[in-house]
Amino acid sequence: MPSRKGPRAANNNGGQRQKQQQQQQKQEQQQQQHQRQMEDDQLHAGARLNDRPDAQFALKCQLLQQYYAALGKAEWWWIMDDAQAVIGTQLCEQGYCVLDGFLSEAQAREVREEVQHAHREGKLEAAGLVNGKQRDNVEA
Repeated sequence: MPSRKGPRAANNNGGQRQKQQQQQQKQEQQQQQHQRQMEDDQLHAGARLNDRPDAQFALKCQLLQQYYAALGKAEWWWIMDDAQAVIGTQLCEQGYCVLDGFLSEAQAREVREEVQHAHREGKLEAAGLVNGKQRDNVEA
């Protein structure tokens, strides 16, 4: 039997598109508001932290974690574009970064056990390069 698509079906599709557009606009507004808040917080925190890069990075990460936790994405905060930009900048400028809360306690235990196992099996060796430099020329 042929389906009857009339004005109602078209209106439903139009309503869904409008709803999706509204949700997208709301999300964009939240992201813009988050960015402004993060910038304001960084300005205020800069004075308290005496412009220490590690402390500023930690604050930025904390703010990102809080933001994505509020959106229900706490576990994956670090994979978001703005978080990757902050992490990438820290890695380029400092050569390292510390991400508190990157792994859950259970995940951290699993990684530790796997590394210990690999070490016992002789599968781990000292690194030969650090930031593209031979290990002999790098301070410990």
